[in-house]
Amino acid sequence: KSDVGKLPKAQERDVNSKLLKYKDSIEKLKASCSDVLNASECDPELDLIYDDLFILRYVLSKKNDLKKAEAAIRECCRWRADPDVRKNILKPVADNSWWDSATFGAFKKHMCTGVLGSQVDGGCLFYIRDGLGQPNTVFESLTVEQFMQVGFQSREYIYRWCDTETRRLGRFVKGIFVMDMNKVKLTQ
Repeated sequence: KSDVGKLPKAQERDVNSKLLKYKDSIEKLKASCSDVLNASECDPELDLIYDDLFILRYVLSKKNDLKKAEAAIRECCRWRADPDVRKNILKPVADNSWWDSATFGAFKKHMCTGVLGSQVDGGCLFYIRDGLGQPNTVFESLTVEQFMQVGFQSREYIYRWCDTETRRLGRFVKGIFVMDMNKVKLTQ
């Protein structure tokens, strides 16, 4: 019997119970990653909150494999510390200017895309409808780097949405990207 369409039970997504359950793993990762999780170097207007909840996401996504979780945390922090990433991805999302940028405007000329609002659980639904736009012409207006920038900004926006709602609601909130490929040809 399929579970599709059923919301998870509340206790399966309760942040406090997960923090308690994985407390030892979180503490070990805080110690092993202390060099990259130094909050004093973070800009609160730009950076994520590198706290127990941040670490817990990696514990859960890597199924409590601390070696894999540590590698993923380090990669995330390394990427987020890159000056170009901070300037071109994190800052525009943090100050909400990416929606009005020339790059996103050029992207929207070719793609039907955007946030469709909140899901029942508070999560974010981001929709890309390639079949209604002209995705094959997107590179007439954007470089590959600009196209990738929009993709990273979209994901950063959704991550921040989910993080804010998870903290507000006390339960894990997830985002969904829907890529509707109806009427899109993958060959030339």
